[in-house]
Amino acid sequence: KVGNQPIFHINKQLAVDKAGGRWILQLDADERLTPELKAEIRAAIKQSK
Repeated sequence: KVGNQPIFHINKQLAVDKAGGRWILQLDADERLTPELKAEIRAAIKQSK
């Protein structure tokens, strides 16, 4: 459980610390992935397996 710390950067770091995967993609609420970037990320993940 990450919890609900009042300071956003603390929450973000707690989430990173708790992540169990090999990859972390952090996006702010106002950010979006282009279809091209999605394809590039998927290709990189596929190659790393």
